[in-house]
Amino acid sequence: SSREESKKESMTERALLVRSATSSSGRYYAVGIEVPKVRVFDTMSGSLVSVVEAATGNMLSKAGTKGTGLNAVNLTSIHFANAPVNKKKATNANTVSNVEAGLHAIVGTSDGTILIHDVGNDKLRHHISVSDTQQPITAIASAGVYVLAATANKTLSVVNIITGAVLLENIPIVRTVTAIDAVLAPDANDDTNTLHILCCGVQSVLYKVH
Repeated sequence: SSREESKKESMTERALLVRSATSSSGRYYAVGIEVPKVRVFDTMSGSLVSVVEAATGNMLSKAGTKGTGLNAVNLTSIHFANAPVNKKKATNANTVSNVEAGLHAIVGTSDGTILIHDVGNDKLRHHISVSDTQQPITAIASAGVYVLAATANKTLSVVNIITGAVLLENIPIVRTVTAIDAVLAPDANDDTNTLHILCCGVQSVLYKVH
């Protein structure tokens, strides 16, 4: 029947990208996509707790100019991150004071944009373009306050979750990446931290970013 067909279409659409995570308070969340929205649910109560959405026509590039509207954009990747929420304005991209943990939904789009959404406060924190040529984001991961995004033109970018600053961009990687993961670890030679990034695709490569 038409009713059954409608139900099947809805289930297929919501199953495009699904992720789960545990917030700092121990509650569980799941996310399903209904383009152009990402809905985050509390799986303990079944209630909708947050909706990730950007206003059409308000997408900003790194240069601060408006890009394409979300109506023409597909959502390509989702990642959950337990990252600090900034209570006070950061002094720079890497230094933050007086922070508390919070669950963030990190969403990648087909035009090279990253949406960073504070789930607990249901607020879009950042809307960042990491591809000047609007290449789709193929994979997203996080480590500490850093978001890592791989794009279809074989580049990798690193963004600060708290400030939204693009710390590194267009790092060349050898293959198109379908999945990435990262660990932030102290460097054995000095007091800095090193990002260990595993990029997986046809060929898997481990990168270190100081």
